[in-house]
Amino acid sequence: MVAAAPTSLPEHAGSERDYDYRYAWLRDQCYAGLAVAVAAHGPHPLTDAAVGVATARVLADGDRLRPAYRVDGRPVPGERALPLSGYPGAADRVGNRAGHQFQLDTFGEILELFAAAGRQDRLDADGVKAAHTAVAALEENWTRPETGLWELPPAWWTHSRLAAVCGLRSAARDIRPPDADRRRDLADRILAEPAAAASTPRGAGSAPPAPRAPTPPCCGRWSPRPGRPTTRCSPPPAGPWNGNSPRTASSTASTTTTPPGSATRREPSSSAASS
Repeated sequence: MVAAAPTSLPEHAGSERDYDYRYAWLRDQCYAGLAVAVAAHGPHPLTDAAVGVATARVLADGDRLRPAYRVDGRPVPGERALPLSGYPGAADRVGNRAGHQFQLDTFGEILELFAAAGRQDRLDADGVKAAHTAVAALEENWTRPETGLWELPPAWWTHSRLAAVCGLRSAARDIRPPDADRRRDLADRILAEPAAAASTPRGAGSAPPAPRAPTPPCCGRWSPRPGRPTTRCSPPPAGPWNGNSPRTASSTASTTTTPPGSATRREPSSSAASS
């Protein structure tokens, strides 16, 4: 399942968000497979297909897993512009930088998908092996800065860690591996970081404010504990998150979770929204 059929089609005339989405994001495969598993109330060929795609990529690439691939499993080429006229106000592009990024949440979403297959007794030996590989990748890399769901500059993104926690707990419960306790312990260790550093006194997820420059509540990355590099969010420019934008709420609904100061690389696909 690819994210889009054409390339270089912007959000609207004059928009610069004209990226090449003719690739298969593993996150989208997982969301679609999970949605079908819930809606069908039992085994379904689309869930089996999503599990097969995720299994093949995890076994092939391990902790070098990329968030997106070509439909035949080959790497996504780097992004480049073509000397052609694109849609009005945009340029033609091919390739996508996401094909060379590290996104931690992908492992968590894959484990959620494997757990759904496990609940239905549809996870074969290769799937179990892939789940073990995904857990090992999380254990080794969960403290590593990564680009996250929105493909932003590498940081410690709260969403990615929470996705990993959900995947680990689901896998421990529904795949029933011999090391289930180890997976639960790892989930607890990962959760302790955002619970301690990425919440306000009211409990809402956010990053610690920079001095004299409060961080908007839509920001979801945090500064790690002492001994690791510190990451802070930039003060917010004028935009929908602080009421200084002339755009309407309906036109900005999909961007309000993007940390200010960074360009959004990819909007959620329709499969992600539907799940």
